[in-house]
Amino acid sequence: MSRYLEIANDLRRRIAAGEWPIGARLPGIAELQDAYGAALNTIRAAEQVLRQEGVLRISAGQGAYVLALPQAGSEANVLDALYAARDAVASAINLVERQQESRN
Repeated sequence: MSRYLEIANDLRRRIAAGEWPIGARLPGIAELQDAYGAALNTIRAAEQVLRQEGVLRISAGQGAYVLALPQAGSEANVLDALYAARDAVASAINLVERQQESRN
């Protein structure tokens, strides 16, 4: 599965879980890049998937806002969710390791 789809699946799951309610602004691109350890275009592609599904409204210069909750059936299957979780944990570990290395 492509990395941007894994990120889109995770964002979709988090939105459905209520982490960002309707009308809420998602974290900025840079913050999402850090959180997922992903490139700018990867995060943008993930947001575009959710925009096409009607979940996000993306405004240039203002960010991405939750427009609607994901529709039933658009959520990733369990295996995809586990892969996304694994990748998120690996990204978080890499970030902490880089921070520790920069302190040394």
